[in-house]
Amino acid sequence: MKHKAITVSEREDVMLMQQLMSGDTSALDRLYRKHRWTIQSFVKDRLLFEATMLETADIVQDIFKRVQEKARVYRDVRPRVVPDAQDRAKHGEESEVSR
Repeated sequence: MKHKAITVSEREDVMLMQQLMSGDTSALDRLYRKHRWTIQSFVKDRLLFEATMLETADIVQDIFKRVQEKARVYRDVRPRVVPDAQDRAKHGEESEVSR
């Protein structure tokens, strides 16, 4: 099973979340600047333009506040394949765990 390669942007987001987890609040600011417009557009689309700009901005702020509150429990859940395991699988070798 092939996994989609992580992009530079995704790698940066993971790094920023790890920094935020360790208490670096400037990481939240960088995440906000990077994703604010995308999230704001998503919120406006979901509300079918019924929210005012101020209401939309409040929702976006609430989302980032929640990101900050939950950063301590963040874990990167993308699938990982260890290169050693890939190499062993290619050559038909058993992993040490299954021996």
